[in-house]
Amino acid sequence: MVETVTTAIVDQFESLRKTKAMVVMWTCIFLFLMGLPMCLQGGIYMLELLAFYSAGVSLLILCLFQMIGVMGIFGVRNMFKAVEEMKMRVRLPLRIYWGVTWLCITPTALIVSI
Repeated sequence: MVETVTTAIVDQFESLRKTKAMVVMWTCIFLFLMGLPMCLQGGIYMLELLAFYSAGVSLLILCLFQMIGVMGIFGVRNMFKAVEEMKMRVRLPLRIYWGVTWLCITPTALIVSI
């Protein structure tokens, strides 16, 4: 996960590519300091607050609106064009599966889960 964060930082700020080791070090220090309160006496209360407010119905609603936004506004055809621009060839059975999943199965599952 640290590699994902540091790659995003280095890709965003190309001048940091020369000092990637420093970016990794400062990212690890920052994430360590952010996680340190979870290991202290009140850490279980912070963990419960984080779990209660971040992974509940709000996340499902956010995912539902994201699916509606991407598939409703951007569109399935444009999504397939974007995938093809990344030099990925998508055959017909996979197109049908992705289209049905994006348009029907995932929104239905999110609505039922809420």
